[in-house]
Amino acid sequence: MGVRTGFWVNGSASRILWARDNGSDKRSELWELTVSFDAYEWRDVSDRFREYGFTGYLAILRFQGWTCVQQPNGFTKNVVEMPKLPYPSAMLNGGTVGDGGWEYMPPADIEPSADTVAMHTPARWVCDRAECADDTSDLDEAAMMDAEPEPVTQEIPEIPAQTTVKAVSYASLPDMLPARECPELQGLGRIRHFRTSEGRKVAYVASANGKCVVAYRERYKRGSDRTLEKAVADYVHGLGYEIAA
Repeated sequence: MGVRTGFWVNGSASRILWARDNGSDKRSELWELTVSFDAYEWRDVSDRFREYGFTGYLAILRFQGWTCVQQPNGFTKNVVEMPKLPYPSAMLNGGTVGDGGWEYMPPADIEPSADTVAMHTPARWVCDRAECADDTSDLDEAAMMDAEPEPVTQEIPEIPAQTTVKAVSYASLPDMLPARECPELQGLGRIRHFRTSEGRKVAYVASANGKCVVAYRERYKRGSDRTLEKAVADYVHGLGYEIAA
């Protein structure tokens, strides 16, 4: 499919990815830039392409109108000029040493406790906008701060369409029924559980083949544990879906 390593930009310039081809799906990397009022952040989103494969994921992006600005090749002069965007130079070569105001924050796993649910935080590069030394003249910050993420569909459609974040499906799980035996969760691969502040497992999420299901125990009253439900919503959002309001 040609160039893989480089900055990938969608048609409206509202999303920017950095893709680095390291020769295999396991070692290749994908990072996404987000802009807030006070910081720039690149977040490791490599889990997104695991289901499709690195090459397959990028092929879908290209089909949907994304373009790639190739990483400069140090061994040839025939390269494309790098875009003027905020990014840490170490991210381009897989390093972790900060520069120009950028700080690398490694991934972390939060263990479940009486008042928290188990959660994984991906690696990030963060830089305060006031301290950023990069030229950002190619960055349409207004578009990035107002745009909603667009999911990548599992199959390439015959006609490209404007995509929106997909909503989840819900299921009610009897208190004595193991989650793996819940019909709505079966066939969706690994089931992720979430605990209440009292440490009870009451919410389960599974996703595959363009479908995401959130199952709650019958004993759980929706809205009674906002921390739990926020953790579920954040996890679902990371999968490319959205909790309906």
